[in-house]
Parts: sequence; structure tokens; C-alpha cells
Amino acid sequence: MIKHSPDQLEISDFMDPYLGVLNPNNRWIILAKEIPWRQLKRIYERNMSSDKGARPKPARLVIGALIIKHKYKLSDRETIEQIKESPYLQYFVELHKFQHDQVFDSSLFPTIRKRLTIKDFNDLSHLLQSHDVSIDEQSELRDEKDVESNTNSNKPEIENSISVDATVAVQEIPYPTDLALINKARIESEKIIDILWKFVKTDSKKPRSYRQKAQKDFLTLTRKKKKGADFWRAANRKP
Repeated sequence: MIKHSPDQLEISDFMDPYLGVLNPNNRWIILAKEIPWRQLKRIYERNMSSDKGARPKPARLVIGALIIKHKYKLSDRETIEQIKESPYLQYFVELHKFQHDQVFDSSLFPTIRKRLTIKDFNDLSHLLQSHDVSIDEQSELRDEKDVESNTNSNKPEIENSISVDATVAVQEIPYPTDLALINKARIESEKIIDILWKFVKTDSKKPRSYRQKAQKDFLTLTRKKKKGADFWRAANRKP
């Protein structure tokens, strides 16, 4: 029986399968040879300024990262991590040797999205469609929202509205000083009176509640434009 050591494998004991040579039949190496990088570079750089801003990242590095992101359907951060860990992906984005550092910060992806126009995304996607790769603006924007704002993903939507802080609430309850509260209470009270009066066995007339006058006064008050403190005080005390 062969017994394996339960100890952690040392990094120095791990055998490197590449030995400085990558497999030419790897899918990323094959894809790198087929993609028209020069045409993609022209599309990517047509909105760049040669004399303003910091020096941009190489076009193949940026476009290659976008392709990897869409092929694997990764988030911005995970895309950078995958490139950092794979020599084949580093070859795909045209690094000349394997490196353990990030090729660029994941925060660059939103800048790339803003820099490329809808036409740029469409042109890039059109060139890559024959290689089973598609880069479109709508997908980029959707990925950005999914990755960077997942805080509301488990919350049910209420009439397609979003409350952005704790002080915001759906406006379904009138302000306490609103006469609509008093008027609604009056209407409900009148309904109760009507129901109870049916059970009263008497020949006397039903007591008057002046509901028509109350409704008329309510409509007159609500139509008034200027409503100061004196108005609310008098309206609330109105019989």
C-alpha cells in the first residue's frame, strides 16, 4: 500500500509543467493567433489623445482582458486575478514573461467603459464574432452593475422604486396635518353609523350628521393654495 504524506506540499517541490515552454495547442494561444489585433487596436485608440493624460495601457492588454472577462463571464477583479495566475492568459494579453503582479488595477475597467463609445463596442464585437467572442456596451454596463452594486439583489422591488437611504419612504401615508386623514375618519364613522342604525328598532328619525356640509367644507379647504399654521389650526378645529 502506498502512503501519501499528509504534510503540506512545499512550493519548491511542485513540478512546473511548462518548463519555460507553453503548449502551442492551448486554446488561448490558438485564439491569440487568429484575432485581428491590429484592427482592434485602431478601434481602441481612435478616441485616445496623443498629448493629454497619462500614458495609456497597451491596446492588446486592455482588449485581451475584456475578451477574457467575457469568455469566462468574470467580474472585474476576478478577471485580473485569473490573468495574474495563468501564463496562457498572460501570453494572450502579450506579456513577454510570466509575472506575479497585476497587469493593471481592476478599477481601470470602468474607465475603459466610459472611454469606448457605443460604436466602438459594436465595431469590436463585429470583429470578434467569428471567434465566438462578443463585447457589447449593454453587457459591460450590466456586469458593472452586478459586480459593484449587489446590495439590493436580495430585496424585493416595490413598484420599480428604490429607497436610497433610511429617511426615504414610499409616499402612501399622508402627512399627519393633512385634512385627508380627518376626512377619511369622518367617512368611515358615517359608514359605521349607517350600519348600526339598521339595527335600531325605533320610529324616530335618524340623527343628522351634516355629512354633505362636511364634505363641502373639506373640498373648499383643500382647494385653498396658501395653507399656513393658522389655516391648519382652524381647519382641524372645524366641527
